[in-house]
Amino acid sequence: MDHTTFMREALAEAVRAAERGDVGVGAVVVLDGAIVARGGNRANTTGDPFAHAETDAMRQVPRLDLSAATLYTSFDPCPMCFGALLVRRVGTVVIGARRPRGTSTYAGLNAEAMAELAGRTDVVPGPLAAECLKVRAPAR
Repeated sequence: MDHTTFMREALAEAVRAAERGDVGVGAVVVLDGAIVARGGNRANTTGDPFAHAETDAMRQVPRLDLSAATLYTSFDPCPMCFGALLVRRVGTVVIGARRPRGTSTYAGLNAEAMAELAGRTDVVPGPLAAECLKVRAPAR
């Protein structure tokens, strides 16, 4: 499956997040081939440390079970977001850019490792990685 189209949508959300002064991470939730929710990092502008792109998008979907959904995120989910993905039972997570080792205290906890521990979420890395990494830094 070509994940580029939906990753471009997540990337657009990341650009919007960076433009408003947040870390440039975006996400979209796809069900039955259509985007049902969009989210961007809002932690800096709202002061809410839980307002990451993935949680922002998932909050817009009223059903708890997202096992039939694919969540596209422009950047490797942090452990908090991955935990939320597991609670919501997201079936597939497609990741744009990866967190380079040594850049944070949890860089070794990549999505594949967390998915393997959980045993029920598929992880697809890589579409548009270079483009996603370019908007990662906060806008200044």
